[in-house]
Amino acid sequence: MTNLDFILQKKFPNESESSLVIHKQLATQKLLLYFKNRLNRTITAEQLETEYQPALFLLISNAVNYSSVRGVKSISQGNKKTTFDESISSSGAYDITNEIKELLPVAVVKLRG
Repeated sequence: MTNLDFILQKKFPNESESSLVIHKQLATQKLLLYFKNRLNRTITAEQLETEYQPALFLLISNAVNYSSVRGVKSISQGNKKTTFDESISSSGAYDITNEIKELLPVAVVKLRG
């Protein structure tokens, strides 16, 4: 069990271990594609988990929280107001938000010459 797995189990005790493993695998694949396509870098899953653990953890947390409140746009406690989003697909569980981008390196520019 890695450090990230331990943190995820402590943060989400109600989620099953298999569910957390699936979220972790999907988030890892999403970030690996982001590194390859947007940042022009090649990185392994092990490097991603050790060097960019906060970004991976935040992406997994967003995905777990998204699956629990899917389709809810806003929630208010005062007057019990709940608004549902009409297009759930407009923002996905594994979207790389600006918070996550801040935890990742900047893109490498390839020069020709």
